[in-house]
Amino acid sequence: MKANKQNIRFTLACFMTILLITSCVWQIIVVNNREAKKTNTYEIDIDNDGIIDAVVEGKLTVLAQEKEAPIGQKILVRISHYNPALGGVNCLTFVDGQCVSPMTNGQDWKDWIDKAIACPAELPFETKIVINGREWVCKDRGGAVVYDGVAFWVDQLTATPEYPYGTTLEAVAYIP
Repeated sequence: MKANKQNIRFTLACFMTILLITSCVWQIIVVNNREAKKTNTYEIDIDNDGIIDAVVEGKLTVLAQEKEAPIGQKILVRISHYNPALGGVNCLTFVDGQCVSPMTNGQDWKDWIDKAIACPAELPFETKIVINGREWVCKDRGGAVVYDGVAFWVDQLTATPEYPYGTTLEAVAYIP
């Protein structure tokens, strides 16, 4: 008889836990999407960091979402550098010994030496990246400047490299 009561208590505890979890998920959905009844699609921010962790459609079909670095988010960067004044792969259009190409955002690279950085498309223009206390601004793109699933490759616009090619460091990204 004792074993039977324990089984019943265990089953009841499991059932109550499932109800509690379901209730919490529903509350998260409702809190994060006031339009839930109209759209039948819910955005869930599980850790309340401002990034949508999942989207729920219909009867709890969860779709994974890629995360982007939120404001003030620590990220890993792999560093390289470029100097358009050298021509070659550093400059798209090199005429009479001068780089006449603007950066991808249209601005003159000469105004941004030691301040601009080429960033992958996952980081929008004007994103500020602080590396070891120094602020760089995303102003350019590049073919080798990608997010590799672990770190964001960034290309510092500078005549003198601060770090050896491929150095991986922790940085802080501030997305506009």
